[in-house]
Amino acid sequence: MKKNIVTVIGILIIGAIIGSVISELFALILPAGVVKEFFLASIPIGIKDPFSIHLHFIDFSFSLMLRINVVGLIGMAFGYYLLKFTR
Repeated sequence: MKKNIVTVIGILIIGAIIGSVISELFALILPAGVVKEFFLASIPIGIKDPFSIHLHFIDFSFSLMLRINVVGLIGMAFGYYLLKFTR
């Protein structure tokens, strides 16, 4: 079965979201130390300050920030695994 690009991106995004939820659970469960820092260290990627367009009748603002961490990458890899080895 051939998978289209929307399905692939959707599965990877869902995997990243699940990985982020798991990393938040790790933040609550793990004691302070090197392991917790390793799993929860994130790299922010995106536009920090909002990009705005001001017109007379409407204002648009756009901002996008992704925080990538180890558990999120593991979630994305698991989503890719499920996508590759299932029908």
